[in-house]
Amino acid sequence: MILEEVRLRNWRGVRGEDGERAARFQPGLNLLVGPNESGKSSLLEAVLRGLLDRHGSRTVDLRRVRPWGSSLAPEVRLVLHAGGQRLRVEKRFLSDPFARVYVERQGRFELTHEGDRADLHLRKLLLEESKRGSAKASHRGIAQALWYLQRDDPLPRQWSDALEEGLASLVGSVLTDPLQDRVLQRLRGELASLFTPTGRIKARSELKGSQDERDALRRELEERRRDIGRAERYREELEGFQRQRGEAEERLRAVREERRQLDLRSAGAPELEEEIARLSRGLEELRGERERGRRRLAELEQAGERLQAAAVELERHEDREAQLRVAVREHRRAAERHARRWEDELQPKLVLVRSEIEDLRTKMRIEQLEAELEAIDRRMARIEQLEAQLAEARQALTVLGPAELDDVQEARRLHERATVLRAQTEAAAIVVEWSLDRDVEVAVDPDDEPTSRSARRLVTRPTALRIDGVGTFHVRSNDQKLETMDQESRRTRERLTVLLERCRAESVEELLERSRQAGELRRRVGELAARLAESLEQGDEPADDGDGARSPSAALATRRRELAAELAALRAAAPQAVLPGMEDWAEERTLDQLRVLEERRQRLEKQIREEREAEQAAQQACLERNEELVAAGQLAAGLRAESGAHRAELERHQSAFGSVSTQRQRQAQLQQEEQRLDESLEERRQTWREQVERPRERQQELARQEAEWVERLRQLDAERADRRARIEEVTGLGLDSRIGDLEGKLAAVEDRCATLERRAEATRLLGELVAFHEADQNASLVEPVRELLDRWLGQLTEERYRGVSLGDDLVPSGVQPSGYDESQPLESVSHGSYEQIAVLLRLALGVLLSSDERQLVVLDDGLVNADATRQQRLLPILEEAAQHCQVIVATCQPSAYAGLDAHTIELEATPRWSPRVLARDAEPGSSSR
Repeated sequence: MILEEVRLRNWRGVRGEDGERAARFQPGLNLLVGPNESGKSSLLEAVLRGLLDRHGSRTVDLRRVRPWGSSLAPEVRLVLHAGGQRLRVEKRFLSDPFARVYVERQGRFELTHEGDRADLHLRKLLLEESKRGSAKASHRGIAQALWYLQRDDPLPRQWSDALEEGLASLVGSVLTDPLQDRVLQRLRGELASLFTPTGRIKARSELKGSQDERDALRRELEERRRDIGRAERYREELEGFQRQRGEAEERLRAVREERRQLDLRSAGAPELEEEIARLSRGLEELRGERERGRRRLAELEQAGERLQAAAVELERHEDREAQLRVAVREHRRAAERHARRWEDELQPKLVLVRSEIEDLRTKMRIEQLEAELEAIDRRMARIEQLEAQLAEARQALTVLGPAELDDVQEARRLHERATVLRAQTEAAAIVVEWSLDRDVEVAVDPDDEPTSRSARRLVTRPTALRIDGVGTFHVRSNDQKLETMDQESRRTRERLTVLLERCRAESVEELLERSRQAGELRRRVGELAARLAESLEQGDEPADDGDGARSPSAALATRRRELAAELAALRAAAPQAVLPGMEDWAEERTLDQLRVLEERRQRLEKQIREEREAEQAAQQACLERNEELVAAGQLAAGLRAESGAHRAELERHQSAFGSVSTQRQRQAQLQQEEQRLDESLEERRQTWREQVERPRERQQELARQEAEWVERLRQLDAERADRRARIEEVTGLGLDSRIGDLEGKLAAVEDRCATLERRAEATRLLGELVAFHEADQNASLVEPVRELLDRWLGQLTEERYRGVSLGDDLVPSGVQPSGYDESQPLESVSHGSYEQIAVLLRLALGVLLSSDERQLVVLDDGLVNADATRQQRLLPILEEAAQHCQVIVATCQPSAYAGLDAHTIELEATPRWSPRVLARDAEPGSSSR
């Protein structure tokens, strides 16, 4: 199936009569381009929902498709090719839903399916038999593998059965005859009745029932046999408990006798405990005195060590002072040497080179000024001619008068308006004519025109005609607009007369002729001014001609005087020793010589800069060493003072405690005395442990043993009573007859169970054989996908990965990196590579599924995490896949697909809708039809 056209209305941001979104696609590679929120994903979502969702569905996902804040009904229309037919699909959801499928026959579309039949027919195009919609990818049939939309997982855990059936149709080995189908169907039915999907025996099968019955009989028979064995063990245990009770009584008597003997031995413990306490106090006092002596000895030794360390540190800093003095002298000599080199040797050379450069630049400036003066003379002649022509045109324009363009346009308008009003008045006025037989006085009020014996008059307002001897006639019109038009006509003529007098024109025709002549003169003035500005294109500032205006000729004259003055000044100031020798030099030679001198100047300046930097570095180093020398001197003085303090402290300790040797002798004496007291104390403690502590511990242990033996006797009495009761219980059950009945029944059940087990095992082996054959067929389906995917993956990653591990269900489980023998988990690759593998897998499946008929592969921004290099490597892969199937790539970054041989559909951004429009669309009855 491939898509030719999609149109949608009232879909998310697309709304209203004029808010339709449409796109047409080619059979090969199509690029759907547009900014964010332009409707790319909405178009693809509409295609999928138009094929899979029931028209009467009202799920939450469908309600979210409706435009925000409105009750409009989402609509989609598709034109597609499937099964050798061209179809048109029309669907509307939520409000007045419908579904229609048309088939093109002889150039016209004919309705073939409608309602639920249309929904079912469309789902079958994608090999999807379930009645669920497209909200989940697993309900999309074959589109699960070929469509990669936003928010979809790159790779599913398991493909749908529709995809496996689509691939299976490519291999002829899956075709079987009817007899084989019946055998396989019966085998699968037998396996389903016997085993669960995990291979275990079903709980409700006959075999499981027989096995459960056999196991129950075996357990009961074993239980009865264990009862007989338990009775024998109870008798043996009862005899053993009787022997243990006699032994426990004997041990209890021995423990009580030993406790009595220990009580007699511990009678002299108080005197021995007092002597041990006295020796412990003496030993503690001796150890305190020895600790105080040890601290005094440590203080003496530390004072001596501090004095020695201060002396060593002082000697080191004095050596450092001597080294710093030598370094200061060396840095001072280096600074003086660098200063003499740049001041006495390099600076005079630089002054001489700069003088020669200035002479060359003076020569070049003189030549430049002479050329500019010649150009100014030529321009001045041309400008004077243009100025004369411009003044003549302006004079002629002044002679024509002060009429302005606005006055001319106003006069034309008033003239046209007066003409129209006059014609309208004459058409609506009352015509009064009279002819009198004799001369009589005729008075007209109002009197606008002379009156005669015979007259004809247009009456536009109430008028009275008084004729002597006859009477007065009153004439008026019932049309109130007539008088208004007459008054407006009079005012318009009066305004036109005033305007003509201001412009000093006799008529409107004269004023228009003068305006035409003035326009021609203005064009002439503009042309001359433009030519004059072109002549002044160098941008010279105009000079003041005395009355505030600035003349271009005067500006050039001023510029000429300035250049001539500068030239004279340069010639007067040029060194006479250099200029005469340079007058015959060509410009190229002058520039070469100037470049040579500039290079020499730069070298000298660089050498001077380096020498000065070296001088400054030497001075800075000298300053730093001098500061270090001062700091070292201060530190040495501090060390001398510290050494004197340590010496005074050592003398103070020696006067108070004696010398170090005296303290050491005293420590040796105290140590010997402590050792003697410690040995005496240990001897008394050993006697205490033998005569007091150990007997007390033994007394506690014997008391515990006595309690344990008493408790043991109680437990043995309870165990003996329990075993007697158990023996009586077992011997009263009649076990021998019951065991015979169980053995007979068990033999019959075991025979039946063995028969059923042999049949189940044979069925399982046959099922494994069939599964092995089907697995071999699946391998023939997986291999073409793996070969195409491995080739594309190596091309995309420059052989970084050799291939992808595919299971029999065509779901990738790992990748094979180059240089490694073992496959690595798919989760070990980057997220971008993971998405790219998903895209390549969908393209490969699309190619193989298109062997009989082109299929549609959709990628909605599936390469958003690809870098620019992999993006470019993917373009030829897309073009290759598009030779076999239809590919639609939606993206908001068209530059990433530059150079791709694809049909491009560009979408504009969806317009924003105001709250007023949203409220209008939300009104009842506002749904688009």
